Amino acid sequence: GFVGVNELKNAISSVNVFPTPAKNEINIDIELKSNVILGYEIFDINGKLVQMSLMHSTKEKIDISSLSSGSYILKIGDARKNILYSTQFSIQK
Repeated sequence: GFVGVNELKNAISSVNVFPTPAKNEINIDIELKSNVILGYEIFDINGKLVQMSLMHSTKEKIDISSLSSGSYILKIGDARKNILYSTQFSIQK
């Protein structure tokens, strides 16, 4: 059967993104209620996709050293590109 959008949003209990502001890496710590394959996308403030990858675990360290100082949006989604979580973070070099 199909998984409803509400069921997907409920797949995540909590998300912690730190440090903020970040310098060369951010840590993502996710608590899942159900087992889903996750990926992340990072967008700049203009909405341009600047980095993306599949996540290999619920605790992920992401190298952002190639990104400039500024504000970014982190979106976490499932394998079908449904956005399950979105937050803003900043980089200060």
